[in-house]
Amino acid sequence: MRTKLTLAGLATAGLVGGGLSIITPAYATSGLPADCTFSQSGYSLALTCTNRPANQVWNLEVTCQITMGPRLNEPGNEVTGDGKSSISYCYKLVSGASFVIDS
Repeated sequence: MRTKLTLAGLATAGLVGGGLSIITPAYATSGLPADCTFSQSGYSLALTCTNRPANQVWNLEVTCQITMGPRLNEPGNEVTGDGKSSISYCYKLVSGASFVIDS
């Protein structure tokens, strides 16, 4: 069974330079499990969870625009129990991030 919790995302003004606009999201934590923290560094996104059940398989999932191309649903790596699910390149976060329980 797959369960998806979506974080409430609000786009805020980011950096503008060289004709490119980088949107930096601000996230409400109401949809995020209390033991999980979302972070963004440049184009990399991560969700770190520290108190997941040992046998729970989960991942981060976002919709990104890749450079000037299409919008793609991007899943992070699957994690079993505690750990970090990350996405190494998201040019522009298009919609809120999701915490997905795969099993």
